Parts: sequence; C-alpha cells; structure tokens
Amino acid sequence: PQTSSQPEQIIEEAKPLEQQPIVAEQEKPQVIKEEEKSIDVVEDQKQKVPESPKKDVPVHEVNEDDTVTLTVDRPKGKDVAVILLKDGERLEQNDHIKITSKSPTTTEITILKSKPQSDEGDYSVIINDSEQPLMRLVVHPKPVQHQTMDLPKTLLSNSINTSHPITREKRLFSTKQTHTMRTRLKPFNK
Repeated sequence: PQTSSQPEQIIEEAKPLEQQPIVAEQEKPQVIKEEEKSIDVVEDQKQKVPESPKKDVPVHEVNEDDTVTLTVDRPKGKDVAVILLKDGERLEQNDHIKITSKSPTTTEITILKSKPQSDEGDYSVIINDSEQPLMRLVVHPKPVQHQTMDLPKTLLSNSINTSHPITREKRLFSTKQTHTMRTRLKPFNK
C-alpha cells in the first residue's frame, strides 16, 4: 500500500508545475506584440509629416557649373531689404552668389557656377519678417567618363605588370547654361 500512494503524490505535484510555465509563456508574446504595433504607428506618423512642405516648394534642377538666376517680384510698398536663406540659414552676397536690386519691387538672385554639394537646398526669402519659400535647387554633377588606354607591352615590361589596362577618369565638359526663374511673392498683411 505504501508504493501506490507515492506515485499519486508525484503526479499531483507535476501537473501544477507544468501548467504555470505555459501560462507565463503565453502572456509574454502578447505584451511584445502590443509594443511593436504602437511603434509602427509612431513611425508612420513621422514619415508623413515632412512630405507636406516639400510639395509647396517648386523643384528646379540644373547641371553643375550652370548659372541660376532667380528674379523675385515683391509686393508694391516700402523699399525693404530682401534676406536670402538657404536651408533656413542666411546667405550673404559673395563672388559666387549675387543679390541685386533691379527696381523698388524687383530683386535678382544669381548663383554662378552652381555646385552639387554647396548650392543644393531649399531657398527662401524674408521680407517684412515673413519667410516665403522660393525653390528647392537640385544640382546634378557632371558625368564621369572612363577612358581605357592599352599601352604596348614592350614599353612597360620591365617596370610594371601590364595584365590590367591603365584607366583614368575625367569629367565631361558641358556647355554652361543659364537658368532664369521668376517668382511673385504674396502680398503681406501688416
């Protein structure tokens, strides 16, 4: 009679131990799935926010070394200074960027020999403490041309291994172009 009671006790103790870990494992994945869903929603909201301002700004594409001229027509009124911004930072006139007042209501902005890294960006102006977008400038670099030269093996046999042809790169020269744009600014309510 003593042997029959011992196995019953072992079986009764084993059942609650097996059930407890299963319940704990089922709860953990549910919590992780809920966290992942909330992260996905936040990422979707962040991606949608920057797209709306991009649609309001016209995109103008030019080639490297092209000249870009932008004529800004201001509303009639006081002769006020035009402050040019690129990516939200003030741009000063220099040898590369010219800002010229053509009349009391017209200002001309000229970018000479545009460069991909330094001139690309969002341009806007500040007039009467109000910022208005002008354009997004995209500057395409000059294409790179690869040239291959096969040199006679007799000239180079003593100095270098000629199993690979000698190559060099050079930028193609293109005709310089001038791009002219005209924009009218909205009247200011002041």
